Amino acid sequence: MTLLTSKLFSNVFGLPAEPVWQATGISIDSRTVKPGELYVALKGENFDGHDFIESALKNGAVRALSQAPTSNPLCIEVPDTLQALRMIAAEVRKQFSGTVVGLTGSVGKTSTKETIKTLLQDQVSVYANSGGLNNHIGLPLSLARLPADAAYGVFEMGMNHTGEISDLTNLLRPHHALITTVEAAHTEFFDSVDDIAAAKAEIFEGICADGIAILNRDNQYYAFLKEAALKQGAARILSFGEHPESDLRLVDFTLYENCSQATIQTPKGLLTFTLNAPGRHWITIAMTALAVVSVLELDLTRAAATLSNMQPLKGRGERTEVPFQDGIITVIDESYNASPAATKAALEMLKITRENQEFHNDTGRTLFIFADMRELGQSSRDHHLGLKDLVVDAADLVFMTGTETHELFDILPDNIKGQWAASSGDLISPILQTIRPGDTLLIKGSLSMNMGQIVTHLCSADLSQPSHLTSDIKRKNNAL
Repeated sequence: MTLLTSKLFSNVFGLPAEPVWQATGISIDSRTVKPGELYVALKGENFDGHDFIESALKNGAVRALSQAPTSNPLCIEVPDTLQALRMIAAEVRKQFSGTVVGLTGSVGKTSTKETIKTLLQDQVSVYANSGGLNNHIGLPLSLARLPADAAYGVFEMGMNHTGEISDLTNLLRPHHALITTVEAAHTEFFDSVDDIAAAKAEIFEGICADGIAILNRDNQYYAFLKEAALKQGAARILSFGEHPESDLRLVDFTLYENCSQATIQTPKGLLTFTLNAPGRHWITIAMTALAVVSVLELDLTRAAATLSNMQPLKGRGERTEVPFQDGIITVIDESYNASPAATKAALEMLKITRENQEFHNDTGRTLFIFADMRELGQSSRDHHLGLKDLVVDAADLVFMTGTETHELFDILPDNIKGQWAASSGDLISPILQTIRPGDTLLIKGSLSMNMGQIVTHLCSADLSQPSHLTSDIKRKNNAL
């Protein structure tokens, strides 16, 4: 499908429309560029995409954007390739006749976006930015990829500094804007959570006329965000949550070890849905997505039925059952990121697993494998130590890595201490020596802590043979 054309480039850059050419996509990575795509050579602190222009063209790129002089006739020279990418994205957005939904929030952005996408694509054509392409490069790149024939576009926006959301939303110009929640995240770069709320509220600066702001009624910043949205021109507010005045109101819910069920009151009546994902936070994510479906006036009943097929994403709650000796272990992958709110939600989920195991006299245990929560600034120590009681309630055995977790590990009861290590890789062997059939392992930490390698090892290694336990670990196992 044609995505970009020489005519579009003529409109954006004032270039001749001849010779006629077209691109089926756009890429900033010469290694993954596909035949027929446009390659944009970006220059960063540690890389220069201009070094790979020839490679991109050999791989099939139909044209390349360059801010360096070149004699290659397939190269289009511009003063600044990142700014050129933004200009292309702005033109694509200008020509788009569908509806755009923009979202941000302290936690749950990607899971919420993917849930919205799943519910919408069951009914209409929808495009969403992939993975974590939500920053000053990822958003314009994603927007430039927006197919003209999509009915809806759903885009998440991320930030860790004031002004970043403002820049992104003014490029995206969403018809409707959603804030999942405001919590303590990236506090290293903000003086207070109040400042984080103000930064998230920047999303309303780009909202289109007659746009609707979708807000979490249970969040402490609801009133502030509502005022900010209306001040920036939102036509009205649609809220979701447990609060009695929510437009989509949580009436009842039940949390199970492997799933959740909830009933909500909607403008069109009661609606009950089941999720394959356990945890109260997943009910909130589902309600958030249903609020978007309601705003877009699509079929809520059909969307609720679609929720039963949802699965948590890799790194964001994905559950994998791994054959181990004569049974299985369950690996819960929360390795993509960690904030205080998200970590507490994951521990609450693990606590339910532990309670179920105790109720059924199950010999399986719950293991919490945890790394630093990054970018919390001066409040980091308090946020880490504040997890103690919940860790004790949720975990039979704890493994930790990172400088911020060291003090937390030290104050835990001795009977649940597995091991603390300087790096995530150093935990793999002790974990393998400790686990036994029936165990559930929750693995969580900030992305930079590389906890994903533990997940990869557990899910790909041959664990069918008995482990050789060290005497110290074996004694701890026997004591539990």
